[in-house]
Parts: sequence; structure tokens; C-alpha cells
Amino acid sequence: MATFEGSTGPRSSYFGFDDKTNLVAKVGADEYWVPPTDAKTLPGSKEDRDGARWVSVGVGREAQVEINFGGAFTNTCLGNCTYEIVPATVAEVSSPSPTASGVAFKIKGKAAGEASVKVICDGQLRGYFHIWCVQPAVIHLDVCSIVTTRTSTGAYTSAGLKAALDEIYRQAVISFDINDLGVLDFTSDAAMAAFETPFYSTGQFKKTTAALIGLDLFARRSLSARAAITNPALRASLANTNLPRPDAMRLYFYVPTVGANGLLGSVINMGKSPAFTTTNSSGVWQNATAHELGHSLDMVHPNDTATAGGASRTAQFPAHHLSSLGVAVPALPSTNTEPAVPSTSSHSNIMKADPLNLMGYLSNRPITKPLRYRQWKNCRRTA
Repeated sequence: MATFEGSTGPRSSYFGFDDKTNLVAKVGADEYWVPPTDAKTLPGSKEDRDGARWVSVGVGREAQVEINFGGAFTNTCLGNCTYEIVPATVAEVSSPSPTASGVAFKIKGKAAGEASVKVICDGQLRGYFHIWCVQPAVIHLDVCSIVTTRTSTGAYTSAGLKAALDEIYRQAVISFDINDLGVLDFTSDAAMAAFETPFYSTGQFKKTTAALIGLDLFARRSLSARAAITNPALRASLANTNLPRPDAMRLYFYVPTVGANGLLGSVINMGKSPAFTTTNSSGVWQNATAHELGHSLDMVHPNDTATAGGASRTAQFPAHHLSSLGVAVPALPSTNTEPAVPSTSSHSNIMKADPLNLMGYLSNRPITKPLRYRQWKNCRRTA
């Protein structure tokens, strides 16, 4: 039999390989490929819990997975293997035919669509995985810090933010064009001070829709005033002369100096910009920021009941994921990345089969990066 996993090559992790959507209930016993001597066919549904894998790839780009052969085989048998992509118009095998188990297996996207890679030997199907191919997308993202008497400047760099977001969203074949708008300084603005006061009645920031809407209004007014400056000397006096772009999403760093009650970020409305991040902790804020931008790109939490951008959670997660909500996460074999963690009220978005999802909640946020096949498809690709 032939099986596939995320590449263990130069990249330690490849966030464009869905190895959880089809995870069976009993690992090592219920997979479609056990026992390997059974006759195999491609499944009628590509989301059956049969051990199938999905890989994302951009048109004209390459993706790498690792191919492993198990059962009664020798390396000389591999010469009999052929690799068929159905339909062949979507992608092609771009690496030489493997001569050993555990080597890199590369595919190249040719046209937008879905396909399956079949490993054939002696006329029989020995293994497969599925491909989602899409045109690469670039999203314009304007970033700035809202600084008041209660907040500090966001600790980020455009290059660092871009690297973090590109790394995570490469699985949806999306990259970001970052435009740093710098600091919006409201430290001497009495209107801002009066506006903020009710939202700090406990000494810490209380996130409400009214608070976020108001902060966005103050920010947009400041940016509009900046954009209206035409005098070159005044323009040159600005700490940062970058101007907002009409076709860009927006990310605000609003970092309370007295804490944010554990809040890492938020959005005003699902499926819409702007997104807010309220912490500077490097590993945490990068993933929290990607999570909040995910909401701006129409993605929902696993346990959300409301729709986002017209798509409900049932459109973004398969039924067997949703049925595992609130179930304690088991310790699975080392080939999987799931930790053994309890299901608690504070982690109510964790799915038994997929606790590390970017759009779920896990206290160890720096490792919650993967998205799944349906999420790739449902992620909005424009600002």
C-alpha cells in the first residue's frame, strides 16, 4: 500500500496538508487501507473517514508530501508503480518516480479544480490522496497601532507580520501585501479619552461591539485626515507617510497597558474588516492575529451557529468533526499532532478530531495553525 503524510523535508511543517479531516475513530484499525491486501477503489466521497489526505497547491506552484510504502514490497517493486492524476488537467507529478519509501513526492498545479492522485501497481490501486488546486491570491492588508493614554504601540514589523501570515495562509494559497500605516496617536485627544473610559470600568479593557466600532471610527477619521494632506512639507513631517488603500483589509493593534482580560483579539463582524489584536506576545499574537483575520475572511469557529459571509460552520467542517465538539481530546499516535488535553468550558471550540485548528481555541495558541480542506475552499480570497 502507499500512504502519504506532510513532508518532513526542509520544511518542518507543511500547512497545506489536511491530515485530520478524514481521521478515523480507531487509528491503526479502521483506516481504509487496513488491511493492505484488500482491493481498493477511490471513495465515492472524498471526505469519508478512510484515511484519505488532501493537499493544497497553487496553479503553477509545487507542493511536497512524503510517500511511504507498506506491506509486502521491496524497492524493486516501486519500478512497477505509476502515478495517475484524475483529472490530469488539474495537476501533474513533478518529481521523479520514487525509488524508496519515505522520499519526497511533488505535484505541480496546472488549473483550478480538484483531483486525485492514484498510485497504481500491476493494475491495482495501492494508495491515493486528493488535490485542491487554486489560483494564488494576494490580500492587501493595512496595519496600524491605535495609541491612547491606555494603550501602547504595537510591537510588530511589517516583514515579521507578513512572514507569519504567509506561513499560515499558504495552506489556502494566500499571501499578504502589508502596508504599515504606523501609529495613530490619540494620547492628547480628549474625545478618545472620554470614549474609552466606560470600557475600562474594571481597570481592564472590556471588548464590546460598541468599543470596537468606536475605535474603528476614530482610526478611520485619523487616516482620512492623513490622506487629505497634500502639502509636501506636512506630508514629510508625518512619522509614517504610508496612506490607507481603498482595496485593503485593515488590522489594528490596540494593546492595553493594563491588560485585556485574556483577550487576544476580535472583529466587529464576521466576514468583514477590520480585525483587532490586543497583545504583543510574539508566538501568541501571530496566531491570534491570523485567527482574527480568518474571521475577516469569512471563517467561523467550529462551534459557531451563526453564519459568516453566508457560510455556516456546516459548510466549513465535516459532520464527523462537528459531532466531536466538547469531547475530550485523546492522545493519538505520534504520526498525528493532537495533544491529550481536557475539554473545558474555556476550550469549548476544541473538536476531538481537530483541536489544533486555527479557528478553534486552545491555550497553546502558537501551535494552532492548520486549516482544513473545507476551510481552504471557504476562505475569502479578496479584501
